[in-house]
Amino acid sequence: MANDLLSSIKESLPEMSKGQKAIGNYILENYDKASFMTASKLGEVTGVSESTVVRFASSLGFDGYPKFQYALREIVRSKLTTVQRMEVSDDLVKGDIIDYVLSSEITKIRATINSVNRDHFAAAVDHIL
Repeated sequence: MANDLLSSIKESLPEMSKGQKAIGNYILENYDKASFMTASKLGEVTGVSESTVVRFASSLGFDGYPKFQYALREIVRSKLTTVQRMEVSDDLVKGDIIDYVLSSEITKIRATINSVNRDHFAAAVDHIL
């Protein structure tokens, strides 16, 4: 599975936009760090918008960035040693932790907004009332 995702990114690069190529190349070279970045942070590092990062994930068949991020984390989980995982975490803590935490929450809220079925939500509210 890990090699499938990285292979898929590599194979898709020629058809990608300039911004998506920047994301793809960064991930191929730094999937370990990218797996812990919010869409906003990955966009910042690669010089593209957060929405370009989300479209990148969607273009690879994921239902949003969080599922893509989870797939990257599975690669990391299967390949990195404990010491390497600690180094990646240490790099994140050295940054502005408030920005990291809040950006992560923003990403989760956006994913929730995009995944909520409005009709089901309205029906649930009506049922409760």
